[in-house]
Amino acid sequence: AANSFTKPGYTFSTWSDGSAEYGANNSYTMGAADVVLTALWSAVATHSITYLGGAGSSGTAPTQAPVVQGLTFTTAANSFTKPGYTFSTWSDGSAEYGANNSYTMGAADVVLTALWSANPVPLTLVPVQSATITSISPVRGDIAGGYQLTINGTFPVAIAAITVGGVTYPAGSFTQSAQKITLVLQAHQAGNVGIMVYNGQSPALPEQVFTYEVSTPPVIEGGGGSTPTPTPTPSATPTPTPSATPTPTPTATPTPTPTVKPKATTIGVIGFTVGSTTIPANALQLLRSYNNSIQIVVTGYAQPTDPKGDYALSLRRAQSVKKLLLKLNPHLNIKAKAGGTTYNPACASKMNRCVVIERVGA
Repeated sequence: AANSFTKPGYTFSTWSDGSAEYGANNSYTMGAADVVLTALWSAVATHSITYLGGAGSSGTAPTQAPVVQGLTFTTAANSFTKPGYTFSTWSDGSAEYGANNSYTMGAADVVLTALWSANPVPLTLVPVQSATITSISPVRGDIAGGYQLTINGTFPVAIAAITVGGVTYPAGSFTQSAQKITLVLQAHQAGNVGIMVYNGQSPALPEQVFTYEVSTPPVIEGGGGSTPTPTPTPSATPTPTPSATPTPTPTATPTPTPTVKPKATTIGVIGFTVGSTTIPANALQLLRSYNNSIQIVVTGYAQPTDPKGDYALSLRRAQSVKKLLLKLNPHLNIKAKAGGTTYNPACASKMNRCVVIERVGA
């Protein structure tokens, strides 16, 4: 008969009566006694299952009995751990299997390695420490700049930048402590300007107001810079009794002296900011050297790379200096000229944004 028995890990081979073996459905001749046929079995090949946690993992590997080739088994639940990661699947190198999935045993041992997914990095919210401003000192200053401004308040976080009237002072151009910020102001046109402080984490701090102003011009000595003292009216002098007029002695006509063209001497150079015609207050001291001049000549220049730099700007600069000189010294003979964007070596340190002042005559 055909075999109807099963034996795990084995396959049916033949029937045995104790003296001979007979395959299923083979012919058998009955003898003088009852017959007992016992099934003979052949062991089937089995393969091992090994679990690995992979790099960086720890823990005890799951254990599983060998499985007969062709039979299925259920993959184990994960027992490994890996800091910062969550178990994902098992991999046999060619396919992935979740925990408790069905797996068909092949012709070789199986090694299942854990695959992991990185955990999301926890987000820690740190409250922003707010900065405040209580005052600034001073609240006004000369347009020439070059002096220190102090911003008082509380500054628990690093300040990223400060703007003064549109001019940006980046980190590194000022010093900061927990109670104050100090910076050296640059030159600026006259007027009120806003001061804004940025900490890079919250909106800008409330605007502070600073006033740039032109300092009172100094008295220019020796050239009539101060208001002239009126000449006192002389007292009447008694008319003397005329004496006899002597006969004049003829005098030889003097030979006229040739006119010598006066020599121009540079007094100094006044620098300007880009596109500006505003005269820095500290430049007024340059105007002290015009004593006994026949004429003052002021020539304006403009920077070639200045978008507003042209002939007209250079002329306006010259005229602004002329206007100030005439205001201080109405008696002067002043001529204003435009040098345009022509390079003048005397203006090298001013980027050619300047007015050159020359004295004509001794």
